[in-house]
Amino acid sequence: MPDVLRNKAGLKVNVTLDDRDLQMLLRAIPENLQRRGFRAAVIKGSQIINRVAKRLAPSESGLLRKSIGYKIKSFIHSQNGTIGYYGVIGPRKDGFRQAVFRVKGRRVVRGSPSSVMIANPIKYAHLVALGVKPHRVPVSGYGYKQKTKYGKHPGVPARNFMKNAASYSRNQVLAAMTAELEKAIKKSKG
Repeated sequence: MPDVLRNKAGLKVNVTLDDRDLQMLLRAIPENLQRRGFRAAVIKGSQIINRVAKRLAPSESGLLRKSIGYKIKSFIHSQNGTIGYYGVIGPRKDGFRQAVFRVKGRRVVRGSPSSVMIANPIKYAHLVALGVKPHRVPVSGYGYKQKTKYGKHPGVPARNFMKNAASYSRNQVLAAMTAELEKAIKKSKG
């Protein structure tokens, strides 16, 4: 079962393989092939979760769905010096900031400058995934010696598509990662 960990945005998922036989086989192959096998396995697993997350992401404007991608990163374990890999899945930073028309009900509101907003999925993906509690928002009165009036934001329910993507595709990810590692083992044997 994947261990689900939350970072500030609440979008971090950790999948750990715990198969003793597979680990023993991996120790028997050379280190460079181990690294290649692990990296290939993490890429396959990340691709599957990325595909499911894109499918599950809500698409009011389609921008959040388009921005979801994956990146593979490596680290060196501090205690034994081994290299590990992990995949980061979520909204990408570059190239997805766009002007979007606000939607009221089923119609697009156009005309006034307030009907256009700049949307950047990296800034709001955590709000979509984790939801927002009802809270006060300033309505008017910004400025020197002006009394600020507040309205009430109704809040938004959580739609944690990233967590759901990891849990829905768990078996597929484990099967694909195991297949990639077995491929690396077969390659090392001959």
